[in-house]
Amino acid sequence: MDLEEKIAEYQFTGEGLSGFLIERTAKRLKRAFQQELTKMNAGLTADQWVVMDLLANKGALNQLEICRYLAKDPPTVTRILDLLVDKQLLQRKTDPEDRRRFLVSLTRGGMNRHFELITRVKEFRKKHFNALSPYDIELLLSVLEKINQSIDEE
Repeated sequence: MDLEEKIAEYQFTGEGLSGFLIERTAKRLKRAFQQELTKMNAGLTADQWVVMDLLANKGALNQLEICRYLAKDPPTVTRILDLLVDKQLLQRKTDPEDRRRFLVSLTRGGMNRHFELITRVKEFRKKHFNALSPYDIELLLSVLEKINQSIDEE
């Protein structure tokens, strides 16, 4: 089967290039990760972990920046942040550059929780991506980035 036939097959079956395979894989990975967090007694959802990991890697961000990084709407991000603040893992402080906004960052407890979990999270990722060669991972990331850029250009 040549490339054009393969593309045509994916376009007409509702899988692959239509986004179905990408969406299904993302959902399965998220579900498996949630189960792993539950096994770890992390007390976090997958979405909460992603916010904590983002802040651990990027430092303090405002809510709009978090929304953009996660591709989630503001009400959803607000709920996630509220829950993490209630758990004393995040804090909100007025942005010194714009007093109408808040900067969100990890508390000391949040940093400690991230540190406690990161090794197991990396093991989870490694377990599920070990079938991919470094080239496969580079190609996957490149393709996904191109799709995201195409969407951004609209």
